[in-house]
Amino acid sequence: YCALNKFDKAEDLYQVSWRIKEKTSGRNSKDYSKTLYNLAKYYDALGKYNLALATIDSATLAYHNAEDLDLLKILDLKSIIYIHHEKYEDAEKLILDLLAKRKSAQQEHSSEYALSLMNIGFLYIEMKRGNEAIQQLESALEKCKQIYGLNHPYTASAFTSLADANTLIKNYSKANDIYDQASKILLKYYGKDHFEYFINQFHYANLLRLTGKSEEAKKIFVSIDEIPKNYINKLSKYLSERELENLIKIFKEYNQE
Repeated sequence: YCALNKFDKAEDLYQVSWRIKEKTSGRNSKDYSKTLYNLAKYYDALGKYNLALATIDSATLAYHNAEDLDLLKILDLKSIIYIHHEKYEDAEKLILDLLAKRKSAQQEHSSEYALSLMNIGFLYIEMKRGNEAIQQLESALEKCKQIYGLNHPYTASAFTSLADANTLIKNYSKANDIYDQASKILLKYYGKDHFEYFINQFHYANLLRLTGKSEEAKKIFVSIDEIPKNYINKLSKYLSERELENLIKIFKEYNQE
């Protein structure tokens, strides 16, 4: 139902699911917690951040060990909701705590640790702290290379975020090279009609605008404008409302130019 944008029906089913699990497993069960986790992701995607935070807090009640790795996964989502809700100080404090706990649990070479580095890098981009973002994202990129290899979409995502951070500090030449590396990986792995490649090219086109290469940017934006509407609908299910609004804002600025 979420994939079909039938969100009212999806919410009804989530509510039924967690009520059944509340009765069968109890509020303090991990099964109940898992449903609340999915419901919190749903609320986050709709931009209902206060509701998402309240739901994710309820999902943590099943865990009594602060070092439980499943609990840390739940808190990963909470940190992302904080970022989307622009509660940046809360997000930073939580992500730094997650990194410390994963380091203590000897998870420094895990995908979860790399994800936390990606999250704090994204946070610092949102906070306009470009140099700190680059430091964290360079570490995340190295972790992704070690875990997934160079030619993997997660590694490409780390490249794209690192390029975004370099764009932020106006290191445009380096950003251009990094976007190029990411796009080659994504094109080879997914092809040109995939969400991740779409996002990479959108960000790259914005860099071209900033550096005065409007004709090159135009070619990319025009290709985006020509994407069939059913494909855009397919893409939109991967984006939160706020992320989608940001992309629309950039596109509108391009049209005004």
